[in-house]
Amino acid sequence: MERAIFTVSIILLFGSIICVAYVSPSQKAENAEGQVLGTKKEVNEAQQNLSFFLHHFETEYQQFRIANDNKMLDNEKRIAELKINMAGANEENKILYKKKLAVLERRISWKLKK
Repeated sequence: MERAIFTVSIILLFGSIICVAYVSPSQKAENAEGQVLGTKKEVNEAQQNLSFFLHHFETEYQQFRIANDNKMLDNEKRIAELKINMAGANEENKILYKKKLAVLERRISWKLKK
């Protein structure tokens, strides 16, 4: 008798699990549509974030470019001034000017290589 009760209870347990776990095809379709809509929202948010970051990066890059160009112009002006000053300087100052000129030209050539 105990064995029969145990068997019936196991059968009922498996039957209830199957009934609870069963999802009809229409429910599966509804769940899938909900997941698709959620995924579409996530994709739209990701695209908006991407466009924001691309715009932000572009702005930062332009600012960097302007600052770098200004530094390059300043260095070129300093080189031109050193060349002018070097023309009318004595030998000691010419040596100093040549050293400063070499340093500035190295900086410019180093920045251009990058």
